[in-house]
Amino acid sequence: NITRAGKYTFSAAGHNGHLRVTVGDRPALRVDGLFRKELFVGQELALEGGVHPFSAVVTHGADTSTQVELFWQGPG
Repeated sequence: NITRAGKYTFSAAGHNGHLRVTVGDRPALRVDGLFRKELFVGQELALEGGVHPFSAVVTHGADTSTQVELFWQGPG
C-alpha cells in the first residue's frame, strides 16, 4: 500500500542468485547475478497512492544457499 504518492527506488544486495522486482506491471529492479555483496539500484518509479501489485522473484544460482535483501525508498 503506497500511502504517499511520489518517486520510489528499489534496491537489493545478496549472494548467489537472480532477482526481478515488479510493481504493478512495471519493472522496478532486475539483477542478473547477485554474486557479490554490493548494492544494485533500480530505476525510479513514479507511483500514485493506493494498493499496487508487487512481485519479487528470486532464482538461486549454482549453490543451494541464496541470500537477498530488498530495500526501497520513497518520498520524504
